[in-house]
Amino acid sequence: MSHRIISMILLVLPLVVLSACSGDTPGKQTHAELPEDFQSYPEIVNMYMLVAENADVIRYMPCYCGCEVNGHTSNLSCFVDEMDENGRVVKWDNMGAG
Repeated sequence: MSHRIISMILLVLPLVVLSACSGDTPGKQTHAELPEDFQSYPEIVNMYMLVAENADVIRYMPCYCGCEVNGHTSNLSCFVDEMDENGRVVKWDNMGAG
């Protein structure tokens, strides 16, 4: 597994723990389908869904890989290219997959 994927997992893992401890079960958004080549990797699918469902937190996590030259502003930008006004992902970014 690449260092980038491990780093992303370590950044997102605390959110998994926090959401597992929460008594609330928020309604899941229906997001755009991930690219077909991601479907073979459940870890990647889970990470993208976790990021999408926690975009309000991930958007404040800086990314240090140099992707800001591509217009990325946070870790959210590495996973999500576009969201609608309701917080639904309409276009994914493939950078988060490594």
